[in-house]
Amino acid sequence: MADDASAGFAKMNTYSFSTGFKRNCQTVLISLFLFIGLIGCKQKDNDSQSRSPAPAINHWKRFSSADGNFSVLFPGTPQEKRQTERTPIGEIELHCFIVEADRQTAYGVNYSDIPQSANLRDPQKFFDRSQALTAGEKGKILFQQEIKLGNSPGREFKFSKGGKSNYSGRVRLFLVGHRLYELVAIYLTINPHPVEREAFFNSFSLPPN
Repeated sequence: MADDASAGFAKMNTYSFSTGFKRNCQTVLISLFLFIGLIGCKQKDNDSQSRSPAPAINHWKRFSSADGNFSVLFPGTPQEKRQTERTPIGEIELHCFIVEADRQTAYGVNYSDIPQSANLRDPQKFFDRSQALTAGEKGKILFQQEIKLGNSPGREFKFSKGGKSNYSGRVRLFLVGHRLYELVAIYLTINPHPVEREAFFNSFSLPPN
C-alpha cells in the first residue's frame, strides 16, 4: 500500500501538470508542478537570465493555516488553491499555498492527507517516489538528505531541470502521521537566493500538541 500511496500522490501531481497547467498558465498555481511550469514560461520572457534582487526578508510576513495546521514566513500573502484527484487509494485533496517573490522565484507549501488505509511504515520509500516525480525524467537530483520535523520523518533535496528553462528547486518533505507537507523553493539556477530560501524553510512550524 505504500507504493499505492506514493503512486496516487504522483498521479495527482502529474494530472496537475498535464492538464491544469495548460488551462491556467497565467493564473496562481495549484500544485508544485504548476508553478514549476510557470517559472519555465516566464523564463522565456527573460532570455537574458539577469539576476533579480533578493527580496527583503524583514518584509516577509508570517502566514498561518488553521486547516493545514502550520505557519511559515512568506514574501507576500498566499491564496489557497485546492485540487482533488481520485487515486488507487481513494480521493486525495492537495492544498497549495504559493507566493512569487519575483519573476524568477517562487515559494510554496503544499499539504495533503494520505488515506488511513495506506501503509506508510517506510516513509523513505514514499519520499523516493515523490522526489523522482518532482525532478521528472530529465531532472537531476543534486543533493538529498534525511531530516526530521520533531519526531516526524522528512527529506530535503535539490534538483535542477537545466535545458532552456534553467531553473532549480529545493524541497523539504515531512510526513506527519498521514499528512504530507511539501515545502518548495523554485528559482533561476544562477540566482538561488540561499539566505531567503533558508529563512523560508526554517520558519516552517507546526503548533505544539
